[in-house]
Order: sequence, then C-alpha cells, then structure tokens
Amino acid sequence: MKSSVDVQGDYRPSDGTPLDPFVGKTLDKRYRVGERIGSGGIGTVYRGEHVTLHKAVAIKVLRSELAQLPEFLKRFDREARAMSRLSHVNIVSVTDFGVSDKVAFIVMELLEGASLADEIARGRLPVPRAIFLTRQILAALAYAHGMGVVHRDLKPHNVMIVNQPG
Repeated sequence: MKSSVDVQGDYRPSDGTPLDPFVGKTLDKRYRVGERIGSGGIGTVYRGEHVTLHKAVAIKVLRSELAQLPEFLKRFDREARAMSRLSHVNIVSVTDFGVSDKVAFIVMELLEGASLADEIARGRLPVPRAIFLTRQILAALAYAHGMGVVHRDLKPHNVMIVNQPG
C-alpha cells in the first residue's frame, strides 16, 4: 500500500483510510504509540516507545467499546497481572498496564519476527522445524499452566517466531 504525508506531516494512507486515532498519542505520559502492527478480537497492538527510557515496546490497546464494560476491564486487568508474573524465554514479557484517558492498555516487550501463521502461509513446514517450534510452544504452555495461567486464544497468529542471536 502506498502512503503519503499531508501538509501537517501526518501519515495518510493513499487509499483514503482514516488515520488511526492512537498513532502519535502518548498513554499515561510514558508510552508514545507508533505504527499498528496487529489487531485481533479484543484490541490492537502497536509499536511504541517508553518516552523517558527511549525503549521500544509493544502496546496492546483494548477496543474502546470493550473498555466501557466493567466486566471486560476486570478481565483485561486479570490478564495483564497474570501475564506479568510469567518469566520464560518463550513467553512475551508484560512490563506495564493501565488506563489512560479511558484507554486500557498493556505494555509488552517488542518482538521482531513473524507469526507462525506467516510461516505456515509460506508453505509446509519441514518436520524438524515443526518439531522445534512445537517443543517451544509446549514448554511455554507447560510453564504458564504451572503458574496457573491458561492461554485462551492460542493460534498461529498469536505465536511469534523470533530469531535470537547466537
């Protein structure tokens, strides 16, 4: 998709798509929201930055209609607290969460890579690669379950494949 810059310097997709209201916004005076990197049933994930530390992060923003439902905010709060207790090499780290100007958000480490869905879309996985990835997924699930956390939306789009140096 082509894009252009308007006179004020705002990003504008050339296909006429409206601007994302969160891009460029600062949440809780600490997290600047950047480009959208994914979306799902309950929210959207953005590339972001901690404004004081200048550290890249991922910011998951709960959909506004869900953020107005007290029972959903409680669930979002429980999810953030549960995820923040997990410390495992195969699980994304949650570093913060909150509500800023009625926007509920979770801050996570930013993972650079592709989803398992992207890898599957490129074609059949060789058996050794499939076994390698499955073992890592199962190790993460076993750890989370041992900590009393059950992943309720496990699917290829929610599994990130990150190439680690070394």
